[in-house]
Order: sequence, then C-alpha cells, then structure tokens
Amino acid sequence: MARARNLKPGFFKNEGLGELDPLARLLFAGLWTIADREGRLEDRPRRIKTEVLPYDDCDVDALLDALTDGGFIIRYEQDGHRYLQVVTWKSHQQPHIKEPASKIPAPDLTGADRVQEPVKYQTRTGQESPHPSSGIPHPESPPYNPPPQGEGVSVAEQNFQDFFGEFWELYPKKVQKQATERAARKIAVRDRDDVVTATGHYVASSRVKRGYCKDPPGFLKDGFWKDYVNGPIIEESKVNGQGNKATNGHERLDQQQGRRLTEIRHRRKAGST
Repeated sequence: MARARNLKPGFFKNEGLGELDPLARLLFAGLWTIADREGRLEDRPRRIKTEVLPYDDCDVDALLDALTDGGFIIRYEQDGHRYLQVVTWKSHQQPHIKEPASKIPAPDLTGADRVQEPVKYQTRTGQESPHPSSGIPHPESPPYNPPPQGEGVSVAEQNFQDFFGEFWELYPKKVQKQATERAARKIAVRDRDDVVTATGHYVASSRVKRGYCKDPPGFLKDGFWKDYVNGPIIEESKVNGQGNKATNGHERLDQQQGRRLTEIRHRRKAGST
C-alpha cells in the first residue's frame, strides 16, 4: 500500500543522485512511498514498475542497479527472497505511529546476505554522515575499477575487458557503468562481435540521432541489441539520403561512424590472432 512520505528540498540538489538517469531519481522517490515503516520492500522490479513508473518504457531492474551502485539502496537476499532497503531511512522519514510493523527482515550488514558492500558517506570535514539536508544519502560517486590487466588475469577475463572497452567506447550514453558491465558479462562469447556491430548501428540510427538513447544496460539486456545487428533501424516514414523511403528498415552509417566501427572490428580481429 502506498504511503505519504517526506521529500526535502535538498533532494533536487543531491549531486550523487543528479548523476543518475532522471527516471532513476523518480524511482528512488517512488520507492519511499511503497516501502514499509523501516524503509524495506520486496525486490520485485516488475511489480515496482507497476506501482511507481507505470507509464514509462524503462528497465526498472537496471535503474535499481544504478541506485545500488550509487549507495542509495541495498539489494539483498534472505531465505531465498530478495528485498530492498532504503539507506539512512530512519534519519529522514517519520512513519505514522499506527503504521504496521515491518514483516521484512533487515539486511545483514556483516555482508553475509548483501548484494554489495556498504557505502560510506562523508561530509566535507571528513566525518561519516548522511547528507544533512536532502533526506537522502550523499555519497561520492564510486569510481569504476575494472579488474587489473596483465599478470594474474585470465585470458577469458582479458577478452571480456577488451570487448567491454570497445562497447563502452562506442556507446554514446555513458551512465551506469557498473550495471552495464554486469549486463555485458551475461552476453555469450559468440555474440560479442555482433554486439559491437549492433552498437555501431544503434548509434547511427535515426532514433539516437533524434536524442533518444536507452541506458546501456537496457541496450544489452533482453536481446534489444539484436534488432540492430543488420543495420540502423529507421521508421517506415523516414527517407534516406536520396529522398526515397527506406525499403529494408535500415539506413547507412555515415562515413565517420563507419570508419570508427571498422577500426574497432580490425582491433578485435588483430587481438584474436
């Protein structure tokens, strides 16, 4: 059941939250309204989407990953059930005295059931603290630290890092890097070349040129990228460079994008020999 919650003015100026997709910010505020009095709820992305973002075409699981990476929520599992915990909940929310007690177990902060390690929050004086005015935690953006290259790194891991680096170089919307890497690791090895090719085609598509671009985890999940393996998709009503309607649903790469994709393909071939 949805409930009224506090939203402080500092929410809109939180720098860590400001780095996330606008829908992630809206989702975060929405989570407060469906969380219980302890700031906990079931980790069920499809149900959460129905409650909070019913009219938006988005990947709520990826948005939750982004909030987790930012230190705003904890995703955890106990006894085979997955839950969410809003960080620093008690410092900023005052549930009604008659609100029912939580039936969801608290996360084990020792790390036994955690999806990721706790994030520390620091003030400018260096003391650990939640943000004093926003009503939400204010962590420094966690740096992305890829596995070290060179000695001690397996061939399979090195190949993955090469693939992920090429994808990240091509993809125009550089957000949610850690969530994107998790999605990329689920791509079958045999599909990696096609993913890089599809990425170049997606960048060249009329949809992206008009300013719409999926967050990178959404591009990799659920086989969305497969629609772009054969070329950049355009709508039936769009016309190509000669002023004729496209007949195959695809358009040509421009010269700069084509050269860039060709260079990446050559690097991949050279690395595999």
